[in-house]
Amino acid sequence: MPFTHEAVFYNGLFPMLAAKNSAIKEIAPTCYHAYSDGEEGGLNPGCWERTCAVGGRKEKGVIVLEDLKQVADRAFHTIDKSEVPTIDHVMLVMRAAGRYHGAMWQLLHSTEEAFKDAPVSKEEVEQFYGGAVPKSAIKKSVKKLFKELAELMSNKDLDEEFIEKVRKYKAGRAADLMLDKSSPIATIVHGDLWTNNMMFSGDADGNPEEVRLLDFQAGRIAHPALDLAYFLYCNTDAVFRKAHLDRCLREYFGVFGLYLTGLEGFGFEEFKREWDKYLEAGMIMGMLVRNELTFLRLHYIPSKNNSSLDCENSAQSRLSGRRPSQWQVSEEEQGGRESG
Repeated sequence: MPFTHEAVFYNGLFPMLAAKNSAIKEIAPTCYHAYSDGEEGGLNPGCWERTCAVGGRKEKGVIVLEDLKQVADRAFHTIDKSEVPTIDHVMLVMRAAGRYHGAMWQLLHSTEEAFKDAPVSKEEVEQFYGGAVPKSAIKKSVKKLFKELAELMSNKDLDEEFIEKVRKYKAGRAADLMLDKSSPIATIVHGDLWTNNMMFSGDADGNPEEVRLLDFQAGRIAHPALDLAYFLYCNTDAVFRKAHLDRCLREYFGVFGLYLTGLEGFGFEEFKREWDKYLEAGMIMGMLVRNELTFLRLHYIPSKNNSSLDCENSAQSRLSGRRPSQWQVSEEEQGGRESG
C-alpha cells in the first residue's frame, strides 16, 4: 500500500490545516510518526508514478497513530460494514467530509505565502495530488468490471435490455469524470471513503457523537461528489437513499459551502447539478475499488432457475452467517439509474 500519500498527509497537509482551523483536528487521529521512503525523492509527478501508481515499486514506511479505542471517555469503534449505517452515523460522515473537502479546497486556493513555513510547497501539493492513473488504465478496469457484471447478471432474472446496456457501457465517460479537475469546487478527495475507514464514538446510550476518518492513501484532486457517491452507494441501500439522500447532500454542503470563500454564486443548487453529473463516476469508482460488494449484491438476486438463493452456499454467508441488508437490490435499482 502507498505509504507516501499517508506520510504526506500527516507530515505536511494535516498540520497546516489544523493550525488554521482547530475543527480539522477532529477529522483524523493524532499521528505520532509518519515515514515513507517515497518522499525522499521529492513530491512531484515522478514520485506519484514511483510509489502510488498501479505496478509501482513497493515502499518502505511506517505510520504510528493514536489508539482510538483507548481515547479517554469517548473510545472509538468501527461499525459493521455489512449493515446500513444509521442516519446519525451518515450525518456525522457528511459533516466530516464537508470539513475535509472544504479545508483541502482552501489549501489548494491559498497563496504561496501561506506555505512559507510549511514542510511542503503549494507547487509540490498540486503536482503530487494532481497525478493520476492514466485514462487508458481506468477504461480497461471499467470495461472488465462491466463485462463481469453482465456475465453474472445473465443467469439472473433481470431485464435482457438492461444487461445489454451494462455490457456495452462506455467506459470512457466514467474515466473522464474520475479524472476531471475542471470544476470550481474540485478539491483533494479522500479516495476510499467507506465505513471500513471510519471509527465512531458515542454517548452512554450508543448514539454516535464523533467520527474519525482513516486511510488517506488514495487522496488526489478531483470532484468531491466522487467521495460522497462512493460512500453513499457502497454503504447505504436504495431505501435509505430514497428517504435521506437530499438531506445528506444538504448537510454536506451546509458545511462544505462555508469554506468556499471567494467563490461567488455557487450555492446548493449548483452543487446539486454537479452531483448529478459526477454521481455516475463516483458509483463506478466504488464498484471498482469495492467490487466484492457489487458482486455479492448480485449473488442475492434470485437466479432464473432458483427463486430462493441458498445463502449457506454463498461466500459471504460463510464469512458472516447472514445476508447484509445493503446487498439487497430493489426492482428500481435493477432497472434504473441506481445500478449504474
